[in-house]
Amino acid sequence: MASINKLKEVKNKAKLLLLLSTLGIGTIYPKINVEAKNNTYFEENLEEENTTTTNKYSHPETMSDYITYYSNVYGIKEELIYDRLDYMYNENSDNEEFINMDTELKVLTITRNIKNDPNIDSSIKYTGKTYEVSLEPEELIEKYCELFGVKKEIALSIAYSECAWPISSDWNYNTNGNLAGICTDKYLGNKEEGVITTILIFRDDYNINTETDSDIFASISKRYCPPNWEVWQSRAKNYYDELIENGFYSNAPEELQNKHKNDSKTLSLKDDD
Repeated sequence: MASINKLKEVKNKAKLLLLLSTLGIGTIYPKINVEAKNNTYFEENLEEENTTTTNKYSHPETMSDYITYYSNVYGIKEELIYDRLDYMYNENSDNEEFINMDTELKVLTITRNIKNDPNIDSSIKYTGKTYEVSLEPEELIEKYCELFGVKKEIALSIAYSECAWPISSDWNYNTNGNLAGICTDKYLGNKEEGVITTILIFRDDYNINTETDSDIFASISKRYCPPNWEVWQSRAKNYYDELIENGFYSNAPEELQNKHKNDSKTLSLKDDD
């Protein structure tokens, strides 16, 4: 209820700011201070439009945190996310699929929908900021597999089969956000956008879920890598067996292994129970 009330409070503000953006005046949400605002403050916020941003906290907790997080990932203005969430909560509340989503999935879904909405002009939609990913590729795969209900060892095995090692040095991942050879080298957005899109493709196009086991490699190999499907299948299966046996981060760079040394084996075994 607190989240709904918060959205109600910002609804009019969001619409006002959207109007200001349409008129080319710019956006300064959420740091509006009506009594204290001045031209210097306004100019400083306009100058920040073309800066680089990152997500300092990789594990947001509140709806506001998630809105800021995915605003950064997709470069979508926060007021648009607030406004559409407000609509879904208060004017489209019979949408049970949306209402039953957890908070993060609600915000991510809404943000993706805004980005893909051709009816919103780019000048209104985007912050103009370049996003720098704060998590390593293995961490992103784990995060979004857990969010979307995909077996993380399957996803990571495919990524290892498609990428140079470490994944963070792979050309396709760094250039196209594409760590799974989707359409060979299709551009999927920045690195985090790319991982999100990839995990959704695994779930929706390849029917990979938390119960999926290594038999999936045999069933998809001819579709996934037709010229060398036998080699691809064997390589992916070997990676999967290693991850299950030694832990999700067992093949990651040493620094990342050390970071997760207390949870990697436990998490992997728990997923396989």
